[in-house]
Amino acid sequence: MNYTQSTDPTIFEENRLPGHSLFSAHKGVKETSLNGSWYFSYASHPKEATSQFLEIEQVEQMETIPVPSHFSLQGYGSPQYTNTMYPWDGLSQIRPPQIPEDNPTGCYAKIIDISLQQLQQDIIIRFDGVDSAMYLYVNGAYVGYKEDSFSPGEFLITPYLVEGKNLISVMNLRYSTGSWLEDQDFWRLPGIFRSVTLLECEKKRITDVFIRPTLVDDFSVGEVDIEITTSCDISYTTHLSINEKEYSTNHFTIFHPLLWSAEEPNLYYYTLEIRDNGTIIDSVSGHFGFRKIEIKGRTVLLNGKRLILRGVNRHEFDPFKARVIDKELIKKDILLMKQNNINALRTSHYPNHPYVYELCDTLGIYMMDEINLETHGTWMIAGKGERKWYTVPDDKQEWKEAVLDRARSMTMRDKNYPSIIFYSCGNESFGGSVINEVATYFRSLNDNKLVHYEGIYYDRRYNNSSDIESRMYAKVEELKEYLAYGDKPLLLCEYAHAMGNSVGNLNEYVELEDVGEAYCGGFIWDFVDQSLIIEGEERAGLGFSYPTDGYFCINGIVDGRRNPSAKLEQVKYSYRPVDITIRNNEIIINNKNLFTSSDQYDFTFEYAIDGHAIETGTLLLDISPLETKKIPLPPLETSQIGEYTLVVSVLLKHDTSWALKGHIIVTTGKVVKCIKKNTSTIAPAPLIKGDMHTGYRNKDYSFLVHHHLGHIVAIQHKMINILTSPIKLEFWRAPTDNDLGVNPILSYSSCKLASLYQVATQFKIEENIIYTTIQCGPYSIPLSYCFIENKAIITIDPPPFDSFIPCFGLSFSVTKSFKNISYYGNEMKESYQDRRGGNVLRRVSFDPYKDQRSYLHPQEYGNRIDVRELSLSDNEGKQMNIRANRPFECSVIPYSSHELENATYRDDLPTTTSLHVRILEGQSGVGGDDSWGAPVHEEYRYRGPKEKWIVEIALEELPI
Repeated sequence: MNYTQSTDPTIFEENRLPGHSLFSAHKGVKETSLNGSWYFSYASHPKEATSQFLEIEQVEQMETIPVPSHFSLQGYGSPQYTNTMYPWDGLSQIRPPQIPEDNPTGCYAKIIDISLQQLQQDIIIRFDGVDSAMYLYVNGAYVGYKEDSFSPGEFLITPYLVEGKNLISVMNLRYSTGSWLEDQDFWRLPGIFRSVTLLECEKKRITDVFIRPTLVDDFSVGEVDIEITTSCDISYTTHLSINEKEYSTNHFTIFHPLLWSAEEPNLYYYTLEIRDNGTIIDSVSGHFGFRKIEIKGRTVLLNGKRLILRGVNRHEFDPFKARVIDKELIKKDILLMKQNNINALRTSHYPNHPYVYELCDTLGIYMMDEINLETHGTWMIAGKGERKWYTVPDDKQEWKEAVLDRARSMTMRDKNYPSIIFYSCGNESFGGSVINEVATYFRSLNDNKLVHYEGIYYDRRYNNSSDIESRMYAKVEELKEYLAYGDKPLLLCEYAHAMGNSVGNLNEYVELEDVGEAYCGGFIWDFVDQSLIIEGEERAGLGFSYPTDGYFCINGIVDGRRNPSAKLEQVKYSYRPVDITIRNNEIIINNKNLFTSSDQYDFTFEYAIDGHAIETGTLLLDISPLETKKIPLPPLETSQIGEYTLVVSVLLKHDTSWALKGHIIVTTGKVVKCIKKNTSTIAPAPLIKGDMHTGYRNKDYSFLVHHHLGHIVAIQHKMINILTSPIKLEFWRAPTDNDLGVNPILSYSSCKLASLYQVATQFKIEENIIYTTIQCGPYSIPLSYCFIENKAIITIDPPPFDSFIPCFGLSFSVTKSFKNISYYGNEMKESYQDRRGGNVLRRVSFDPYKDQRSYLHPQEYGNRIDVRELSLSDNEGKQMNIRANRPFECSVIPYSSHELENATYRDDLPTTTSLHVRILEGQSGVGGDDSWGAPVHEEYRYRGPKEKWIVEIALEELPI
């Protein structure tokens, strides 16, 4: 067997048929799936592969493997995750175009039956995705070769077939020269991972259709030009049926066309026939849409309106099958996007499964279609990017055709999807003339797409390679500077790195929409965690093949199973298409939609006192696209004591293709007034002073303070202790991935020591109040305790913090039976000062074991902000209520900060018998600009309380 093609960058295909668009129906083509069980053998290198898979008499002695799948997930080799470094880093000392000596190889075989009648047709086999290179054989004879893992490859195999049983054989190489062009931040997983299909094609047939719909300036007239390619030189006439109207030419006009947008994804469905003297030779069906994307000045316009992309990047990934994804999962992803106000998708960084495009067309998602190209590791090492002698493709002519072929393969398949508004020349592949030729090729298609490429930021020699200025992880101030002085529209192709507990300060990026007309939005990195679940254990890169970049692939706003996170809650709010502001006794509603009025929504309001609803109603509004209206607050006549909140919600008025009536688009809240009750001072209860403890006790409850520690060590109900650890001062949180990116061990490691090691340096009692000073590492914290009836009151004087710290407050643990948690505060399932959603205050109940869980890489989680009251109770009627003299933050989780910090994966966390409670005066935000050096923004860095902080812990007995 000859496998030299895989070592030559100028050979990237042999005998592969030209690419073409896909159809929803094709009369002249019958498709038969070859998915299922294939015979399989494995070799560590192609030269070690035997000829068994080429011989029909021997293949039945081979093992079997499912297709599609990755053979490294089927017991042959091991999966591997890397980011910028190539998977052979440190194992093979090679430079482009060399490939590693160790080259795992999968040999596939499948027997098919072919009839004599079938042999009269063109028999084509299509491989939709093979990583990274494949050789095709039929009945032992070599047919062809292809690279480009994510683009389809079709081969005509009729000349190699015989009547009866036939053997299809594939030799799949993990590495080829094409691997240098596929250095994406993802799992490295060889195999036939997309469908394999046998096509029985009429000799005379349509092979491709290119539809170019265009709009005149006022959008009242649509022109359609259709380019038809046939399998051979035949004479025919064209007959078209479009939305039940008939046309008999390849160029025609539609007056007052319905326009396509993500808000109103209007499509035209066609059936195209070619006829010979009235006889139908072939017919195909599909759809297209009218829309116009353009740049005027520095503004991107869609159908004449300034377009803002509120987007996400998305790797195709299934937690059980990796890049083998089915339609059900794809639809779940696109529906999640629509339901959470995401309007744009970047196919990072390769052409996606065709069903993605179909759904984006029909449901309404703008797309950036990106070719399968990333060469990050050939020019950026350890975060430093520069042109190197081995950078590819750069200006190297030996790589030009391979890269252009990837562009052609993508566009020939995807050219007719109206949802695609950008073609992208690839990702993180530096610059150069080859990339520029890709951009030139895209423009030559004349199919109304803008051209995108971010890499020109590092290499300005060919600045025309992108129609827009694209940036990754740029800071807000840097972007504002470009908006003031730049000469192109500005797009963030990647931003808000969502690794672990992240997506703080997202609003600051979204608010750039109002800074300059040149800003056209961005794509969050990224949509879904690339986690693998193998034998029940969910993992990132650690624990598999090395080298690896560990858990840097866990960046999703949903997890691998598609469970939404609190990050997604924030994205939904920040990406809201309707903005609600409550201030100065009025409600300001801004309809940010470009084409749809507020008529599609219901607007509701709710007044509440201390989180208890007292009045609800509907707001009748009629707001045109891009218009703002102000209305007075709904009247409310009551003088009850308490905190009054107003919550305004926007809901779908009718069922849609992506959500049902009543689906919430956005919810915004505001405290509108507060009527306080008069409070009287009650003297502290008498204390019982012992040798080692001072306590307080009444008929049902007792509290004990340890003299040496200065902590409350026991809170008892009828002599049964509720606490399982003392109430200590808290300074530390389990570092988030963003924290680790700026190395908190060096910047505030003293806070960890302060949380772990505490001792009282002073302890005295005056007028039934305990005064103590607790030495916590370098911090000396004065506080006092007193007890009144069923409660302990803890008063803490402001500590002297010189710089920002992770957090400050109290922490303790209680028996795990206290799992019924309720609070009055921010309603998000997890909130921080820089990730607070719509500031909606409500009463929320949750089970800390069922309703929240650690991140896959354990770190700080479960926090709630703006809390007025927290209650923990068991099923036997015991309840602990916690309040403070101002809103606080809290969490109730099964693990301590130190247990979280010490675990590599969620499965490494200990089995606990307690719930860990944190009552915090404040905490630093989580950040989110990036995860490798961007600190939490200054305004969200916590520097300790500014005045006395008073916490009240009360016990009560509830009726059962």
